[in-house]
Amino acid sequence: MQDNGTWTGPSRSPGGVQGRDWTNIGGGDGFHAYVDPREPDFVYVEYQGGNLQRRRRSTGENKSIKPYAEQDAPKLRFNWNTPIHLSPGDPGTLYVGAQYLFRSRDRGDSWERISPDLTTNDPDKQRQNESGGLTIDNSTAENHTTIYTISESPRDGQVVWVGTDDGNLQVTRDGGGGWENVTANVEGVPAGTWVSRVEASRFQAGTAYVTFDGHRTGDMTPYVFRTRDFGRTWEKLTEGVEGFARVIREDLENPDLLFLGTELGLYLSIDGGAHWTRFGNGFPKVAVYDLAIHSREHDLIVATHGRGIWILDDITPLRALTPEVLDAELALLPTRPAVMTIASSLQEFPGDDEFVGPNPAEAASIVYFQRRRHIFGDLKVEVYDEEGDLITTLPGGKVKGINRVDWPMRLPAPTLPPSTVLVPVFQGPRVAEGDYTFKVVKGKNTYEGRV
Repeated sequence: MQDNGTWTGPSRSPGGVQGRDWTNIGGGDGFHAYVDPREPDFVYVEYQGGNLQRRRRSTGENKSIKPYAEQDAPKLRFNWNTPIHLSPGDPGTLYVGAQYLFRSRDRGDSWERISPDLTTNDPDKQRQNESGGLTIDNSTAENHTTIYTISESPRDGQVVWVGTDDGNLQVTRDGGGGWENVTANVEGVPAGTWVSRVEASRFQAGTAYVTFDGHRTGDMTPYVFRTRDFGRTWEKLTEGVEGFARVIREDLENPDLLFLGTELGLYLSIDGGAHWTRFGNGFPKVAVYDLAIHSREHDLIVATHGRGIWILDDITPLRALTPEVLDAELALLPTRPAVMTIASSLQEFPGDDEFVGPNPAEAASIVYFQRRRHIFGDLKVEVYDEEGDLITTLPGGKVKGINRVDWPMRLPAPTLPPSTVLVPVFQGPRVAEGDYTFKVVKGKNTYEGRV
């Protein structure tokens, strides 16, 4: 968030998520932020030009951990949006990129340089100190020939990928001992095109995904590629994609499920990138800058250029979309276990037209896929308790594709006699914890599952 720092906020709050729920944890131009996987009280934040800090959230203590050049060594070039990367397999290990890649194994208290200059080191792209009049006009947004994206393989910590803002894509297979520039192996990308993201696969050590962004030179072409052999060969993955590509993410559980953020929206693929579909359902056609998958909640978190954070609740059903499911008349899809939340409220007097982000539904989701839109006859969802007794009936979704029906996990509200005073009973009691059976009734066909 340029000039607005780095913030932390909840995904649920009394009455919805509002501005007051957000807390500032870093200043300047806010860029990457990561919670330490070993000690969640620590968070790594930065502002422009590689000014990296480690913050203790419980006390507000900040420590600058930016690496500096050694004596008589070349000056470090940090991108305005300097990449930070936390090792997925070695808690406490942190990477940061200038023109060199640095690694720390003690949360940034010390650093080791593990690469040569991985950029083109083109002097014609390093004239940022020549701009301005009486004083140099350089906020570090002008820095070029810098590392822009980093990814360590979750399968093999010795494999690390690096992409630069001047078109280099480099990989090491021995933890930084030797590097190979594989840029020339990616066919069809103009020289010097920014490597906007590289994503090492969590399923195979030799597999990685990369996106290139050429919009700064007027090239709006989407460039998305995958390698399965450490960068020797690449396959293009752009069928159905619009807008230049900014970020790609591989699912945590299903290697065929991919998410792509472009200048024109969010895309998903269920066949390993062979085909892409734009995600709709109210998501706007805006630039998607970053994507994260929550490992516990199985949510997809989407960061947009409009400074909006979107959360796609529970992508578990997407992981089960197979060719067999897509060919079925109707197929039930798995969901995460539902949690009964205790609702909270707050009396307040907000200002006019204050933005409020909606809370997640206090419900269990029943999800199914149907090949065609249901037009004629009943389509309903029946929920049964552990004794097999019908406890509620819900209207089913009838659209083509994925349908999500929310069950509030409550019994029907009681019927009350007429009264001269308001009796605040608007919903039924909660059901007991346990496994419940549901049936999707579509005409004469019934499909049974558990929730």
